Amino acid sequence: MGKLKVAVIGTGRLGTIHARVYKEIPEVELVGICDIDPAKLQTVSAQYNIPAYTDYRELIDKVDAVSIAVPTNKHHEVAKFFLEKGVSTLIEKPITLDLDSAKDLIKIAEKNNATLQVGHVERFNSAYVAIEKIVKNPRFIECHRLSPFPHRSLDIGVVLDVMIHDIDIILGLVKSKIKSIEAMGVPVLTPYEDIANVRLTFQDGCVCNLTASRISEEAMRKIRIFLPDTYISLDYGKQEAFLFKKDMGKISKELLPIEKEEPLKKEIESFVDCVVNKKKPLVSGEEAYQALLLADRIVKDIWKKKKSIANWNEFSKDQDVNFLKQKIDADSQQKKLFVVAGEVSGDMHAASLIKELKALNPNIKIMGLGGKRMQEEGVKLFFDLTKIAVIGFTEVLRNIWLHRKIFYDFIKRAEQERPDAIILVDYPGFNLRLAKELKKRGFRVIYYISPQIWAWGKERIEIIKENVDKMIVLFDFEKDIYLKEGINVDFVGHPLLDSVHTTLPKEQFVKVASLENKKPIITLMPGSRKNVVMKNLPIMIESAKIIYKNFPNAQFLVLSSSNVDIDIYHSQIKKTNLPIRLFESQHYNAIACADLALCASGTVTLETAILNTPMLIIYKVSFLTWAFAKTLVKIPYIGLVNVIAQRQIIPEYIQFNAKPEVIAREAIELLNKKERYQTMLNDLSQIKKHLGSPGASRKAAESILSMF
Repeated sequence: MGKLKVAVIGTGRLGTIHARVYKEIPEVELVGICDIDPAKLQTVSAQYNIPAYTDYRELIDKVDAVSIAVPTNKHHEVAKFFLEKGVSTLIEKPITLDLDSAKDLIKIAEKNNATLQVGHVERFNSAYVAIEKIVKNPRFIECHRLSPFPHRSLDIGVVLDVMIHDIDIILGLVKSKIKSIEAMGVPVLTPYEDIANVRLTFQDGCVCNLTASRISEEAMRKIRIFLPDTYISLDYGKQEAFLFKKDMGKISKELLPIEKEEPLKKEIESFVDCVVNKKKPLVSGEEAYQALLLADRIVKDIWKKKKSIANWNEFSKDQDVNFLKQKIDADSQQKKLFVVAGEVSGDMHAASLIKELKALNPNIKIMGLGGKRMQEEGVKLFFDLTKIAVIGFTEVLRNIWLHRKIFYDFIKRAEQERPDAIILVDYPGFNLRLAKELKKRGFRVIYYISPQIWAWGKERIEIIKENVDKMIVLFDFEKDIYLKEGINVDFVGHPLLDSVHTTLPKEQFVKVASLENKKPIITLMPGSRKNVVMKNLPIMIESAKIIYKNFPNAQFLVLSSSNVDIDIYHSQIKKTNLPIRLFESQHYNAIACADLALCASGTVTLETAILNTPMLIIYKVSFLTWAFAKTLVKIPYIGLVNVIAQRQIIPEYIQFNAKPEVIAREAIELLNKKERYQTMLNDLSQIKKHLGSPGASRKAAESILSMF
């Protein structure tokens, strides 16, 4: 059969994630999204290039399956419509608002041979999967599920909103009937219970204590399980589980081996598998009904202690809704983030992240240090740090007093503004020092784009472990490094997969750029900082001269950086009579059209790899910088492409080895030998597999906002 055609109904936080995940599954075609809010709908539609609908009924002839992420009071109406037409359905939890509606959906799904799965996502959490088979005959279970006040699910109380996750887990772990329920709950910001505590006693003697709150300052999702001879502590958020056992009169502690994965993605992949292969879902309508049945008993036990919800509050339901909207608006406006990016590439990645953060929460306020890309996304900049971005020991010394002033001015502003979190983007020489000072002052620190800990030893890992609340990394191998150190980490993939693409076919670009398609094209990329360009461009031009003697019809392109004065390029190019063209824009077209690229080490090597253009890596810095780095770097390569491949697939010419005659000899041999050239192309094609899937900036934004 062809691809499974799916749609997402509801484009709130969860619906947006559903859309993103479906786009990442090769066997699925996301044919549409639906929401009654045109603004939300348009944002998600543009982000993922998906057709948008305001009426879910328009999708019925276009889909095999749907995800439903609408308010709970609409679950029955929307799911019934699709299930009656035989369309398989994944409904976010709880299955419905009431038991009769849940029974109705189960019957309709069975009658029409449609898959019905309910989104009890913790069943797919890697930590829970790891401990599920270990748990036998639990004696006591304690659950804590706390979160800040939500901007969603305000049509239900905290029991149906979040506690139902733990209810579902407990019903899966305890194989016994319930003997008694003791429940207490208090409404604080809504007409429903916002805090609840429940004690369940089972007939086999097991006791479970559940606490849920949606007005907590900090988020927490943990469960502790006591067995006759073992104690298990599980953190859903970190996807960690520890096993405590009595051993030789002492208590031993063991971290269970867990491969962390995105639970919601695993849940959706499971749903797709169940639909395609006609399997029963892990959480079918029946399991969801049992969780709802217990939740319903708990809610009734809470509210029987009150006369009624209406008497408990002094205002009517309509007034409640207005009150909640005002609270939500005020709470949204209070969300404030600081972002620090110090280089052109960091500024670019930070800007993409900020765009996604604002798409998910339009009222968020962002300030910080960065460059023009961040400013274009509406960030209030305290200073354009990209203007003084430097690399190397001697270069830092020349700017040390200015860096020091910016550093302490930023800390002062942070203490005045008290942002909800501070996001540090790459730029480790500055940002790791900043993380230390920020953590001392009690700030929540998130680090996006990992320092090159694999190159610079373990000292930086210790700094990160002590001072960073969450690492968000771009490479799969980085995630493994941090997990081994017990650091909270999310792997989101590389944002270059979204941004690196050509705008014109090679034949058309060559024509527009007044180049000749049948003659060799060699692109020179000397870097994005002034000091790097001044060191590397002369070497590249001298190499080009030698190449030109062997390929007299060759055409040379030089790509400029917006962070470097254009006159620096012109002054070097004027020194030669080579046919060199300077490109200030259309860089990706200029890379993709090239037969060979000479690249300064850095992000550009990844961009070139993604565009599948063969390259040589050339890098020269000041002697002191090189000597200092030589004592610290622990790996044999500096090119990111080689680091990812874990072997040298691209020749590197670093410092004293960056000799034009050597570089040119390699370039000439590569262009002349088709077998070697093809081998490099094949190696480059494998690099993308280590960069994850598209949507990195959106996934990073979701990871950050999940912390509030």
